[in-house]
Amino acid sequence: DTGFFTEKEFIKSLLSEISIQWRASRISVVTFGEIVREEFDYIAISTSDKDKCTFTTDFARVNHRKGGATNMAGAFKRAKTIIDDAKAMGSKRSNVNTVVFLLTDGYWNTGGDPRYVAAELTGPSYDAEIFAIAVGYWFSKSYFESG
Repeated sequence: DTGFFTEKEFIKSLLSEISIQWRASRISVVTFGEIVREEFDYIAISTSDKDKCTFTTDFARVNHRKGGATNMAGAFKRAKTIIDDAKAMGSKRSNVNTVVFLLTDGYWNTGGDPRYVAAELTGPSYDAEIFAIAVGYWFSKSYFESG
């Protein structure tokens, strides 16, 4: 799928400017359609052998899953779980920003309204920043203002 390929290229370009390692940026990748799947997690790991080289290899294995469902709420819930797990293991650093990138076709159609879970992620318990990037569909301004 062209949109998925574009999203992967965006992430690779973005991460070319970021150091991925235990003492720097740690990353997890979650894909979602109808089913939410954690592809890999470098946040809750307790080893220093995960870096940009292993990320590049692991990320190359992430494939597009065909289907019509978009479960954004489930993806945000999985992000919350990853952060909770990292906190419980003591690997979540309080002096480092938590960022969630949502790459989507821009339209959720299963799993419930994602805005409530997104609000929890940006609230004081998680204090995450969310960047949502939509690829593949065009929506009018009124679509984003509704609801």
